[in-house]
Amino acid sequence: MQVKNVWKVIPVAKFASLTELVKAMEGIGINFGWHAGRLLKAIEGKFSLPTQETNVAVVTNETLSLGPAVPLTQFYQEAVSQGYKLCTPELGLLTRLAFLPGEQVELQELWWIYIAMEPVLLDDGKSYIFRIAVGTRGARFDAVDVDASAESEAKDKWLFEASE
Repeated sequence: MQVKNVWKVIPVAKFASLTELVKAMEGIGINFGWHAGRLLKAIEGKFSLPTQETNVAVVTNETLSLGPAVPLTQFYQEAVSQGYKLCTPELGLLTRLAFLPGEQVELQELWWIYIAMEPVLLDDGKSYIFRIAVGTRGARFDAVDVDASAESEAKDKWLFEASE
């Protein structure tokens, strides 16, 4: 199935390690939230960058013809049934790295873009996903906990990998 609403093409990035990628992001002024730092440590040993350009799409409840609030599991299932794929954590990082400074104004209404990914269980017993903040206060990369009762609400924007 072909997904037509590609939002951005994420180029192949060559970093030897997750630490090198994070340092590059910090070097251009990307701020990391506390939860994002914890999540980065949890995925460090599983780090693997995409080997080809990747299309990503911003998906909402409306995009999927869903109601104003649906369980996150249902939202993910519907997105996958419509041809989207869950992102890897690395794709979330590369998407944030791919923003250009001028896009912050253009995308100001997308305050949080949640990375549609498998949640990662951390040592506090909670599962987390990454999210990207885009707005007038600059850009930030953070994480948020999701549990079994998590929902996608009408205002939420989700980043999925899109088919070519």
